[in-house]
Amino acid sequence: MADGVNTGTVVDRELRRLELLLILWVVAVVAVVVVAEEADVAAGDHCDRLLHRASSGKFVEVMLLGEPVDVVVRLQPGSGRALRAFGAMLVAIARRMRYAHIHLRPRGAPDPGEFTYSGARNEISVFAAAAVEPAAPRLHVRLAAQASRCLAATVWTFYADENNLRNCTFLRMSDIGAAWGNYERIETGEESECAECAVVLAAHGARWAAAELQRRAIAHRLLLRVVVADLLRPRPPARSVLFFDELLLWAGEPNVHGIYPPPCLAHLGASCALHLGYSQAPMTITFDSALIRKFAPQLYDAFKRFIPTAADIRDVLKLESVNGNNTEDAACEWFLQNSKRLDGLFQSPLPKLTKANVVYKIRLFLCREDPDRAEYQQIFPEILKLIDLKGLLVEIKNESIMCLDGNALHEKFMVLLNNNNEHYTIAWIATGVGTSKIEDIAEGISLPIVSYDTPPIALRPNSVVRAVTGSMRVLARGYLHLWAQCGISRIAVISDRTSYSRDLMAILSENNLNIRHVNVSSGESITLALREFRAADARAFFVNAKADIAAEVLCAAREAGMSAEHEYLWWVREWRRAGACGPSAALSLGLSWRGADGAERWPAGPAGAEGAPGAVRRALDSRWPRRAWPPLATPLADAVLLLAQTLASYIERNPENIDDRHLFGDAK
Repeated sequence: MADGVNTGTVVDRELRRLELLLILWVVAVVAVVVVAEEADVAAGDHCDRLLHRASSGKFVEVMLLGEPVDVVVRLQPGSGRALRAFGAMLVAIARRMRYAHIHLRPRGAPDPGEFTYSGARNEISVFAAAAVEPAAPRLHVRLAAQASRCLAATVWTFYADENNLRNCTFLRMSDIGAAWGNYERIETGEESECAECAVVLAAHGARWAAAELQRRAIAHRLLLRVVVADLLRPRPPARSVLFFDELLLWAGEPNVHGIYPPPCLAHLGASCALHLGYSQAPMTITFDSALIRKFAPQLYDAFKRFIPTAADIRDVLKLESVNGNNTEDAACEWFLQNSKRLDGLFQSPLPKLTKANVVYKIRLFLCREDPDRAEYQQIFPEILKLIDLKGLLVEIKNESIMCLDGNALHEKFMVLLNNNNEHYTIAWIATGVGTSKIEDIAEGISLPIVSYDTPPIALRPNSVVRAVTGSMRVLARGYLHLWAQCGISRIAVISDRTSYSRDLMAILSENNLNIRHVNVSSGESITLALREFRAADARAFFVNAKADIAAEVLCAAREAGMSAEHEYLWWVREWRRAGACGPSAALSLGLSWRGADGAERWPAGPAGAEGAPGAVRRALDSRWPRRAWPPLATPLADAVLLLAQTLASYIERNPENIDDRHLFGDAK
């Protein structure tokens, strides 16, 4: 865009910067790009081996504001080892897909939410959870014997009879001596020594449920003693064993059954509020991340396709026990051990994003107050047909806003920022004073904005904001030069009350031209202005107003005998077809070409050449034959050509970035 655009006030600029920071806390818009850098991972561990096995030195980063961010797997509050193993498996999948900077949130670390904004390396997150959150760990029994008498072990009353425990070969307290290493008995203060009581194994995360079960067992005189120990410890295969299963990892396994727990008794008081659940169906675990779904769709699809079995999670937990409690490393090792089965997740039938199944959108905002709006809507399909899109699918999504309302575009921007459907919107085409209010935000999220009309004076071009016409200052210079060539030293200016007219008037007033200026808004005020100018013997007029006001002014001038036929000179900033009173002689100077026979045109280009300027010209001529094109026809065509051709060229050179929302890197 051309020179001479004001910066606006420092306060307005800082407010917009603060607004951008607020948006980033709510909506972190990200893009995935491939970078050829070494990953910052610990050399020699299994995750490092998995990453380098997949990447050949080329890693994938998640980018925010042009800077790489970490992906962190967050876990459902209160989750145990099984869910942590699932989260680590997601990390392993990402490493297999060349994502270097992804990890589990450390145990005990605060959970700030989906996006963490900081002065260092920022984070976005994937949330892993149980699909149906259990009210409590479920009590299960794995039976070693299949005698009919033992099948009754699914009912709590079974455990009041010592003969049942002996006949079904239950693991008893006398069996877990020094060989079991570190384990902890749950003490409620009412237990007696009971060497023949059946052992109930509970993980450390199920301590509160274990204590509740122990209280109920004592109250009902059941021969049960609860100990906290490693559930993955090898158990004697010839022994039956009771255990709490936090995510039903053993449900569905041979000889494993759910147990209806003993009921809560009234005299147990507050502990009755604790529920010991019962379930036979395995519980599913899942993940979600709106940000990954929007901006790393192939990673998201791989996560969705990954459905680990209970045995898979048990295997990871067993590896964790021998890997120094490093869950991530255990998951990566498990992945390497099962690579033949798991590699299929990242090949067919994983949908591959191609030119044929990704539709890119250019969002276009036309002005609701523009009388030519309906005509513009009909030209875009024809313009796209003239562009060699290299096989890409591009569509124009247009809607109308009140461009004279400085907040309308900003409000639309805020609504669409967090819309998942906006992922493949590559740019906006807009105009009006509202463009200057979204320039900083657009740059912060790397969304290209192209202004198609003379941009407002407050608009400052940056790395993503551009205009396809000259600036308002260029337009003012054109008029001043024309008037000087015509020997005009004083001029009467009739303006409407829009901010655009006010800004142009301010530029014109910076020069030595003798200007008499009046603002109008209605027919009555126009008539009064003309009377005032006639009394001052004004002969040269400039209508600094929208086309509808300009038509009213020219009609009023004709009725007042002040038209060109009476030796008055008229220039209008916006000229369209004749007004209600018929043709009027007036001159108009603009920054966009509007056709017309006999004038200099775009070069015709080779006959029939696709995308040649001549082809675009012919398309516009066929749409508006034997008449001047509407004022914004060529800038709108230029904006569409600029964005669509840049997109096609970029994807042709960088096909690996086809799922990257920020198709132009950081949109510069």
